[in-house]
Amino acid sequence: MASNSVGAVVLKLSAISLAFPVVADVKITPSLSTSTYAYQVEVGDAGTDEGLAQAVTPGIILAYSTPWLKSSFSIDQMALFYKDAQRENSTYINYRLNNTASFLHNRLAFQVGSTQSYRSTGGQFSNYVDEVTNSGNMAKVINNSAGMSYRNDTVEWLNTSVKLNASESRSDQVSEPIFDEDPFNQDLNVQRVTGAVELKSADRNRKFFWGFDANASKTGRKQSEDLYNRRGYGVIGVPFFWRVSMIGQGSYESNSRLTNVNSLFGGYRNYHSIGGGLEWKITDRSWWNVTFNKVNDQEGRREYIGTQFSIQPSRRTKLTGTLDRRFFGRSAEVSGSYNLQHLTMQVTVSDSVNSLLSLNGDNAEYGLFLCPPGQAPGLSNCYQPPTAQYRPQPGESYYNILLPGQELSEQIVVRRNLNYTLGYGFSRLKLQLQVGQRRDIYLERNAEVEDQYINASSNWQLSQRNSLSLSSSYSRIDYQLDESLPGTGRREGTQATNTLAFNRKINPDLSGALSVRRVDVNFEGKSLDYKENRIHFDLDFKF
Repeated sequence: MASNSVGAVVLKLSAISLAFPVVADVKITPSLSTSTYAYQVEVGDAGTDEGLAQAVTPGIILAYSTPWLKSSFSIDQMALFYKDAQRENSTYINYRLNNTASFLHNRLAFQVGSTQSYRSTGGQFSNYVDEVTNSGNMAKVINNSAGMSYRNDTVEWLNTSVKLNASESRSDQVSEPIFDEDPFNQDLNVQRVTGAVELKSADRNRKFFWGFDANASKTGRKQSEDLYNRRGYGVIGVPFFWRVSMIGQGSYESNSRLTNVNSLFGGYRNYHSIGGGLEWKITDRSWWNVTFNKVNDQEGRREYIGTQFSIQPSRRTKLTGTLDRRFFGRSAEVSGSYNLQHLTMQVTVSDSVNSLLSLNGDNAEYGLFLCPPGQAPGLSNCYQPPTAQYRPQPGESYYNILLPGQELSEQIVVRRNLNYTLGYGFSRLKLQLQVGQRRDIYLERNAEVEDQYINASSNWQLSQRNSLSLSSSYSRIDYQLDESLPGTGRREGTQATNTLAFNRKINPDLSGALSVRRVDVNFEGKSLDYKENRIHFDLDFKF
């Protein structure tokens, strides 16, 4: 009963929101697509597998918009028919629901969402196999979410912010081949509840400023122990001389006790720090501070240097960040952007503690091009946001290439992520480049996974109806696993994917595409290799 609580809230709030008798803009777009696939797959040392597949996918998109409510719902059903002795005909239903309601001049907002998709559970190769080339081991992954946020910046001397979120990620089956020689199948369910409160002075340019924020979270896992986390931070600043202030700050973090914890996180239970330093007001919108801090945790007392900054030299450029410490070591949070009319750059550095299943459900926001609801992923269907402050509308999603190495698992990880994205759009050419590194350190196992990647996508509009798209991704994956676990050791490999597509808009309602794809995965030892060649022809009709 508890596992369906978030899903029930999502459906009830969606029904209530659509019941208000207000003047609304409603759009209903049925669609039908047919796809033909010819593929050649080589998995490990099992030989080459060849086959043909035909897919028929009816779908519908509903968009509902009022001055205070934005809602979208899309659903499609893919029916796959094979000419392949190793695969059976199958059907997959995918849907995406997104509702956003805003009140009090956008100071109060409610969000409700739900998605259903499928991921392969076919062992070590699950990150490279999709619905077409899988051998029947597909897991249904459902993500439900509901949230509320409130902010008030109308008071001259006080800014407040409150956020509450609940999410649920579940999978009906999963295989964990990374750590065990004998994978096991089970259903997973991760429920996460978070809350955050922030109180602070209106700006840091006052002679006296202060701020306090606190957040708490609970991660409930069906197959493992629950994890509770509580964090708090406070700062006070007073004048020192000219544009320099003296500041004092303190922070705390605590986690619930787990049975097995990685030896790297000896101080994960309770962590406290206190320090002080100087803050320089560079301009009215920019500041930078350096602090000397002392840590008191289970490993004793230590000292470290920390820094925070917010630099906004112009309306086009913004860079904010923090270098501090948490229970897992040095922590970095950086967010920067540079926006011109045709060129956009973003850099993101983040640290997070969450389950892998929940992290897979989060929508990545590193892309610079937005795709309208119901459109196939690709730069040919996506566009650059009109302004840097633009917020995606319900149903819109950022264009990204799925990063390999994300397992369906309830395991808690400390994820360190670095990502740089560059986007260019002018005339007939669109380009997007992503370079980054993701490192997952397992909280309950002596293991970590590091992924260094580079993704590039381009689209050239040949004419009013024809376009050519090219996308490539390359990543180097390093599994570092505890020698005491079965089936472990260090596994290093590379993954490369290249796709070339020719797209044609036949008429306003009918479009077609012809694409070729090559996937090449190489690990030490041929048994972990995966190679795929695919030709895909697609026709998409919108009524």
